[in-house]
Amino acid sequence: MKVSRHFVYALLEFDLVDSFFFLSASVEVVMRRNFGSSLTQEEGSNMNELDITKAFNLYKKVLDGVNKNVPGLPIFSIDTSEMDVRQTSEEVLRLLLPKIYERFNINP
Repeated sequence: MKVSRHFVYALLEFDLVDSFFFLSASVEVVMRRNFGSSLTQEEGSNMNELDITKAFNLYKKVLDGVNKNVPGLPIFSIDTSEMDVRQTSEEVLRLLLPKIYERFNINP
């Protein structure tokens, strides 16, 4: 496992991607978005409060490891709980454009 992690960190150091975005929402919002007004959730689904919380905790642990081992990598986390698709897109652009300007030496 350690060898594969080292390989991933080394690959990330090549600076091939302008930015990484991690979009999340509160567990309650995720459940509402997935099941809407459904009275019951699908039995056996991984889309339940416990599994969502575990997944978010795992993503956070991975992102913390990446930030520690590849400092300066442009990773952005956006909580979309209070955002619609348009607002989320605008927030991504607000964070992404300065990185692109910086990367290609463009004056906005």
